[in-house]
Amino acid sequence: MGIGFGALEGLVGLIALAGLVLLVMALVDLVKRPADVWKASGHSQIVWALVVIFIGFIGPLLYMVMARPALDAAASRIGSTGVAHS
Repeated sequence: MGIGFGALEGLVGLIALAGLVLLVMALVDLVKRPADVWKASGHSQIVWALVVIFIGFIGPLLYMVMARPALDAAASRIGSTGVAHS
């Protein structure tokens, strides 16, 4: 007896929800970073926004693994918190 269709639907729904949560987390983090941190990191905020939005599940993962650590390092180098406050 294999996985039933209902279980498969639930798994797909869970993966889709995780992808949506990751997308929102990446976009919020991306938008809150000050321009000086982006400049110091050598990354482009616009390019990363496009990657996160248009490359599906992989885009936010790439942002979290590649850009976010570089942004955190740049923020600590320039003495910024790395997050803009409103």
